[in-house]
Amino acid sequence: MPPGVVMGLAWTNLGGATLFIEARGRMLKGLDIEIISDSVSFQEADLPQDKPEPTTPDANEDADLSSMQVTGQLGSVMSESSSISLTFARMFLRELSPDNSYLDKAQIHLNVPEIATPKDGPSAGVTMATALLSLALGRPVRPDIAMTGELTLMGKVLKVGGIKEK
Repeated sequence: MPPGVVMGLAWTNLGGATLFIEARGRMLKGLDIEIISDSVSFQEADLPQDKPEPTTPDANEDADLSSMQVTGQLGSVMSESSSISLTFARMFLRELSPDNSYLDKAQIHLNVPEIATPKDGPSAGVTMATALLSLALGRPVRPDIAMTGELTLMGKVLKVGGIKEK
């Protein structure tokens, strides 16, 4: 799978299912991105090296350039999970790779395929955050890994329901 695509686990009325989360992004200015196999590959070497990035969003003059569009007929709880996932992914990325400001400056599109099927619930949070980090780092997630769980702003994965079904 390309960077930004991650498999999650879901519960439906018919039982367990896999659920893919797809993240794509593009920079508005200042960075070059490379399109490979219909996915975005971000290279840390593309970052401007003349000054370090600020560590807080308030200090980042370009912070207002970032945005995230979320599609896939998501209910209100799943939409909130996407927002929490982006906030956590930004904070985690700053710790992991302080010079990588991709999630602070990119226009991001997060999609949960099978748009005609309504989806809701908090348990895709960890999968969404993983997709965003995979995209920002340009590193694919192993295709034989699937995940589920509600994610908090601090990165804690909460108790997961429906394990037998999933």
